[in-house]
This record gives sequence, structure tokens and C-alpha cells, in this order.
Amino acid sequence: MKQYKLLMSVLFAGMICTSAQATSWTVSNDAGRPAQFTTIQAAVDAASPSDTILITGGSYSGFTTVKNLVFYGEAIEAGDFPVTQINGQALFGRLNSSLSASGSRAYGIRFNSGVNIDGNFSGSAAGQRVMSDIIFERCRFQGTTYWHWYDGLSDITMRNCY
Repeated sequence: MKQYKLLMSVLFAGMICTSAQATSWTVSNDAGRPAQFTTIQAAVDAASPSDTILITGGSYSGFTTVKNLVFYGEAIEAGDFPVTQINGQALFGRLNSSLSASGSRAYGIRFNSGVNIDGNFSGSAAGQRVMSDIIFERCRFQGTTYWHWYDGLSDITMRNCY
């Protein structure tokens, strides 16, 4: 518990220093570890672009975001910290010509199902279906994970993932 509090304190301090206007939201589905939300989707719905979502270890349903958000999970392997795993599709999409999940980041999350990066939106023309600058770092993709994306993608980065 002491390590968890230290980790969360460091993450919060770092986020405050990097973006004074962004808000941090917490997600936990463990009654012993209270947070603002019990599902990732509820936190995504409440968040504004550039906000950060801190997710405690646990198993969560998939989510859809059309905002550039930063997702921090607790761990991808059992050890000192509980594993944060998504057991449903994670969709990084586009709402319209100006609002999308481009610029999103995911750190320390185990994706057990699909990851979908989709720039299509209602009424879009081919040149508008652009998604870019999405980073997955220290994430794990396992089980039946699939990747689904469309034309118009650029700068999708994976660092230290497996």
C-alpha cells in the first residue's frame, strides 16, 4: 500500500508540473481502493482533451475515446503492483474533423482484447480520416488481442511493449 501511494503521488506531481490545465481522473473497481470512477468509460466520458486517467490494478471492460487522453495503468505483470488489464476492445477514434484521440498515450496497461484505431467519422472524406501520434509504452498485448486500423494513420509508436 505504501508503494502504491508513493507511485500515485509521483504520477500526480509529474502531471501537475507538465500541464497546469489538465485534470487527472482516477479509476478503481476495488472497493478497498476508492476512486472517482469504477469504469474507464465513465472517466473517459467525464474527461476533457489532454486529461489523464489513472487506473488502479484490476480487470476492466473496454472503452472508446474520441479525445486525446493519457492512460496510466498500475502494472502489466504480477509483482509489487496489481495488474491493470482491459478485457474488451479499446477504441481510439475520431468524432469529427476537429476532435479525435490523436495524441493519446497508454502506459502500463495489459490489453487482453482488441485495440482499434479508427479515424472514420460520419460524413468524413478520405483526407479527414487521419489519426496520428498515439503512443503505447510498457504495455502488454496478449491473448486474443488484435489490432485494427485504417488508412490515414501515422506515428503510432510502441515502446517497451510485448
